[in-house]
Amino acid sequence: MAVVGNPTGKNDSILRGYEQDSMHGIASQFAQIAKAGLSEQVDLYSEPRKFFMSDTLNSEMRNFFVENAFDKQDPKFSSIDAVNEEYGMLNALYQNDVKGICEAAPLGAYNPVVGITFPMHKNLLMTTVFDKGAIPKDVADTPQFTLSMETRTMYSPDGREIDMFLEQNKIKDVIERAVPHKDVVIMLPEDQETDVLALLGATNKTVANVSRSSKVTKLLVKDVYVAKGEEKYDAATKEIVVETAGAVGTKVITVEPVKFVAAYGQYDRTFQKRIDLIVPTDNAGGTRKEIFQFAGSMHKNRFTFMASSANIVGVVLSAALDVSSAAYETPKVKWSSRTDYFEIPEAPHMTVTISPEETKDIQAMYNVNQLTKIMSMIKLSILNYKDDKILENLDDSFLNLPTTSKVTGAFNFVPPDNFLGSHVTWRYETFMDYLDTQITTMLQVLNDENMTVSIFGRPELIRKITPKEYTYTTPPSIGPVILDYKKTVKTSDNRVYQFISSNKMRNDNNLIIILNPRNTNRVIYKIFDYQLYVGNEIRDTANYQLPAVTAFERFLFVQYQPVQGRIQIVNPTGLIEDIENKTPVSKDRAMNDYTANKITYTHDAKGNGVYVDHTAELPGTARSVIYPDGKAPGVPQDGIADQNYAYPSPNYAVTDPKN
Repeated sequence: MAVVGNPTGKNDSILRGYEQDSMHGIASQFAQIAKAGLSEQVDLYSEPRKFFMSDTLNSEMRNFFVENAFDKQDPKFSSIDAVNEEYGMLNALYQNDVKGICEAAPLGAYNPVVGITFPMHKNLLMTTVFDKGAIPKDVADTPQFTLSMETRTMYSPDGREIDMFLEQNKIKDVIERAVPHKDVVIMLPEDQETDVLALLGATNKTVANVSRSSKVTKLLVKDVYVAKGEEKYDAATKEIVVETAGAVGTKVITVEPVKFVAAYGQYDRTFQKRIDLIVPTDNAGGTRKEIFQFAGSMHKNRFTFMASSANIVGVVLSAALDVSSAAYETPKVKWSSRTDYFEIPEAPHMTVTISPEETKDIQAMYNVNQLTKIMSMIKLSILNYKDDKILENLDDSFLNLPTTSKVTGAFNFVPPDNFLGSHVTWRYETFMDYLDTQITTMLQVLNDENMTVSIFGRPELIRKITPKEYTYTTPPSIGPVILDYKKTVKTSDNRVYQFISSNKMRNDNNLIIILNPRNTNRVIYKIFDYQLYVGNEIRDTANYQLPAVTAFERFLFVQYQPVQGRIQIVNPTGLIEDIENKTPVSKDRAMNDYTANKITYTHDAKGNGVYVDHTAELPGTARSVIYPDGKAPGVPQDGIADQNYAYPSPNYAVTDPKN
């Protein structure tokens, strides 16, 4: 408890409550470094350039900014390369901040708050929710920069371009379609008359060959009823067409593929097969059997076909070019670099007016509480703006994504009626299976399993869906910085899940799912940090007489191959419906033993008072009278004037009102 009055042995400045602020620890560390500068006759606030020209002081400030800026126990930093990359980005941001401070505070200028850029920026980097392993980030050296991304493309012979990341499902089709292929109608009997190579488009017949995979897939059978929508052979056009009405004609019947096998002697490949067919003869259900011997051969890219039945008048040969000869144009693959130009926009300013006394305290006394107060206000403003802005960008991205690049779903915390366990058991046993299914769909969009999956949500929901067994969870604080979020990492089936809870998602029953590429050059979403500015050379336009601290952070949110998932939690309480509490404060509650409802005062049919004694049910308690229905004020009870024992309810009495 706080001590009021005249405390002894303490400066009353520390009793203002600021030491309990989350910024107090980092403010104290920063103040110690600032005081260290004074021991070398260098004031960080009035001579920032001179301060950073000192190798010792610059090194101390750099270490303050870089060290304990992340938790090395996080699986994200399991490799030395990941740790070094994080240190590299922090050092780059430090240099950006030093540059900004020196530009804003010329030698000899009085700027008593400019130095708090470092503790402010460090705190923001550590507590911003949406870039903590969920959205990758880089550091921009300048406000204008270019970003090059590798693209991998497959080009088909007919000019189509396939993104090998996003359209892997089309690769097989492109490769197969590149091979010259054609369904050739050959009328029987056939004796090496049809030039199949020419029909396949072979230009150099000295090296080209028909593929040994060529096979008969359909037969042309005459005098067969062809129903509407079925294929028939049109003798006039010599083409296969679709029947429009239904009539007897030459029907195209699909059969089990008849393949050639290796032969000896004058033929390269041959086949002989008995085929049994039952074909319709009319639209009334009439049929006939077609049982015949079917034979064929292949010699020097020419074919021979014959059938023992005169009703078999032709075949459809599924022919392809032999790819071993390389006598065709193949698909091409190549990688290229896509370069985009980016510009980090100016950032909205935020201003905190302070008194001249407060600025003097900061410089002359290095009062930690004053630093804490100012830093706390700035941090609250900038941190909320940055997180909310990133969330807004994610929402806009999701709304504008094509349906193929986003996944939506809903999970009910209420178990089905046939589930025998509780709703707690239900969500623990089934939610991860449901989540896995949704994640699989998202990964199929990019055709890349090398992803870390981040699930954002409000703390109540994340706490209920986070697996009980996990790999890692964030500590409450890292060094002096108290974290504003909680991240729990779960590794399962070669997938890495990050469950991140934050009050940024409050009042939202949706979970946001983001994919983060691992060990690849792919970019789905990315944040580019540039610079934090804190200074007092800019006055508040509404109150320019007072000194003011102006702060802003410049960053950029970009997307390259955006993919997102949203899962709505239905009935998050685990109950089918939430029942409204209409009486949060009870009017009839009893506060002591004398109010126990031992004797209830009520009315009979004539309106006379009736007493119900419950003493036997609750022995050892003094009697009381409670009349919950109460008459209007001034109306006597039992005909006894001026004895309104029952109004208002509850009425407390230890004796019989009649007495």
